[in-house]
Amino acid sequence: MVEPREITQQGTREIFELANELAFKTASDVIVILIDDEGDSRGYATPKLRPMFSEGRPLIVKLMYDYNKETVAKMQAGVQHTGSARAGQPQSSEPFPEHPYIYNDEERHVALTSLFLKLREKFLSYTKPVNTNGYHGFLLVATLAHQMLHISSPSLAPLIETQSGMKVLSTLLNAPEESGPARTGDREQGDLIDRMSEVVSNFSFDASGIEEVPDDE
Repeated sequence: MVEPREITQQGTREIFELANELAFKTASDVIVILIDDEGDSRGYATPKLRPMFSEGRPLIVKLMYDYNKETVAKMQAGVQHTGSARAGQPQSSEPFPEHPYIYNDEERHVALTSLFLKLREKFLSYTKPVNTNGYHGFLLVATLAHQMLHISSPSLAPLIETQSGMKVLSTLLNAPEESGPARTGDREQGDLIDRMSEVVSNFSFDASGIEEVPDDE
């Protein structure tokens, strides 16, 4: 059973660090959205899903409005997130480290499972409904094997449970890469955007393949 934890800046960063490590090692597309009751938001996203913080903002605001009119009023006054030009790098703290991509399929699957379970536990302990004083949260991982795992608070669940939400996510995940040409050499020396362009660009994700992860076992 996952227990709620006291919300701290370091704990929030650890969620993003786990998401970053999972993205690097498995070349998965990952997004984490956290919105507190004061309306402040922060998040992590790999390149394809980063537009959720801009193009997807109207949908997020609408969901929060439907769920909590007081919170959305604060969001409309000024929303912030920790993403910068590089995926997942926060604006006011040390950048997240890079991790080598795992080429071996079996080892990559083991790493994906282990990292996702750690991320899931940390995420649930910091978000509603497990933590009544925590964030409204949304987490999505889209893997190379076309598996899509998600966890969300009730307020943001429509991002993945409604046609409009799935359309936005599918459009982003299926969009062509905007970064430079794919590498032909050692990907481990490349940055995250180049590596994901090379590994993910030929894959198409279908929202019908989404798997919901239970809040608790």
